[in-house]
Amino acid sequence: MAQPELSASNGPSNSIARRNWWLDSDIGLRTLYASPCPRPSAKAIDSDSKRAKVIDRESDKQPNPKYASMIATDAPRSFYFYDLETSGIDPRWHRVMQFAGLRTNVDLEELGDELCTYVKLPIDVLPDPESCRITGLTPQRVNREGMEEFEAFAAIDAALSVAGTCTVGFNNLRFDDEFLRFGFYRHFMDPYAREFRQGNSRWDVIDLLRATAALRPEGISWPEQDGLPSFRLELFTAANAIDHGQAHDALSDVRATIATARLLRSAQPRLFDFYLGLRSKGAVLDILKPAGGKPCVHVSGRLPRERCGLSVVLPVAVRRQNPNSVIVIDLARDFAPFAELQVEELRELLFSPGDHPRPGIKEIRVNRCPFVAPLNVLRRVDQQRLDIDLAAAFAQAKVLASDAGLRARLLDVFERPFEGEVDDVDTQLYAGFLSDADRDRSARLQGSIRRGERPLEAAPFDDARLAELLFRLRARRHCSDMPLTREEQSRWRAEVARKLGSPRGGLGLEEYRRGVAELAGVSGSEELAGELSAHADTVADWLAGGTTDD
Repeated sequence: MAQPELSASNGPSNSIARRNWWLDSDIGLRTLYASPCPRPSAKAIDSDSKRAKVIDRESDKQPNPKYASMIATDAPRSFYFYDLETSGIDPRWHRVMQFAGLRTNVDLEELGDELCTYVKLPIDVLPDPESCRITGLTPQRVNREGMEEFEAFAAIDAALSVAGTCTVGFNNLRFDDEFLRFGFYRHFMDPYAREFRQGNSRWDVIDLLRATAALRPEGISWPEQDGLPSFRLELFTAANAIDHGQAHDALSDVRATIATARLLRSAQPRLFDFYLGLRSKGAVLDILKPAGGKPCVHVSGRLPRERCGLSVVLPVAVRRQNPNSVIVIDLARDFAPFAELQVEELRELLFSPGDHPRPGIKEIRVNRCPFVAPLNVLRRVDQQRLDIDLAAAFAQAKVLASDAGLRARLLDVFERPFEGEVDDVDTQLYAGFLSDADRDRSARLQGSIRRGERPLEAAPFDDARLAELLFRLRARRHCSDMPLTREEQSRWRAEVARKLGSPRGGLGLEEYRRGVAELAGVSGSEELAGELSAHADTVADWLAGGTTDD
């Protein structure tokens, strides 16, 4: 079946104008389908003759003009691959304990610019014992061998801010990048600038891995776990004879990610280039086109592993509070049982924990390089292998289009008040953007610290978050250039005591001790548990007025 041409002809070619056109034209779902949604004929579904030219390696070397707008014109000058080891999984409460990164050229050849460092752990952050078991890192080791947090993040910011850099990792967009954003925020560095200024961008190998497994798996060994495809980096490297060194060591993981990217590009170069083009939000929007509401292919870790995370989805609307978020419905799942539910019922099923049926609704963040593609990337063999029924998907799309109130209900489902916000400045990265004046003040403050000058204890910030962040920055540093007064030292101990005594997030001291005790019962972890227990004693001693000499 012929698909709509995904090019600038569907809207203004200028990227800013196209973005505004897209936002302005987010109209109702019924309007989107003013004409009946076409059903694909069997002949159209079975025909492979015109499918997938944008990603097949046997196609012409020049990109198909039909898909030109999907390919980013601002190709990166270099890639900077990086990986983190962290004290836990929540970037609001946990911290980076190790950073490793190195630069490659566009051919994925190492150029150097290697940065590998441990990062000191603040006294008010207790690591998750299970995370320490996985990484082998302890507070004593990183505090003994690591850089101060400020200096580490300054070095990271410098590496990632080189003009034309595309920052890459393995699941970095959903995990590592969030730790970097929170770290930059806490240290008065711009959390976002390195992601887009001077032609910079972000990318992620994990969704390329999933998409290759789903759409063009030939020539690569695909590991399984529990009878389902697995996309764990250490399993993939082992299955494909890639040297991984020591898994969960940051630098080993970086080199394994680079080798994985080389293999994927060698096996499926056009798919590699196609997904690289999706660094551009405009390219993503050309495919999603929520104002056009046509089904498309989407690959995500939140979709079933048995289909390698691939499904056919229907874009429905752009969130009011977040124009980078497009709400879609998974057409591979039956939405009928949820079609009559009201907003609160849908919200409860979608967001509440527990093992219960959930509606096939999700968000696609256009600024996170999502893998989306036209339906014609699905060859007949792919549809059969992945058990994708396009006829059923189009039929369900037509039914959904007839529900005049669906779009409004889904918008209301996602426009819920943010839950989990706590009154702790460390967690409030997304509580609002800084004013231009505060950004300038933050830049001057950074410069003072980097030069070893003593910054002002109380800067005249417009945003109340910044004064408290400055106090905490001074309190956490182990440097003589930012000393605390006796009164401030007492205030800091009291704040840490409250945080670790009745935590609103992260680990409290008692919960940490229980986790260490459980770890002590795991064979081979006794020595590690002993170190972590000693750290708990050090923290308790500091709270009682002692020092921290881990």
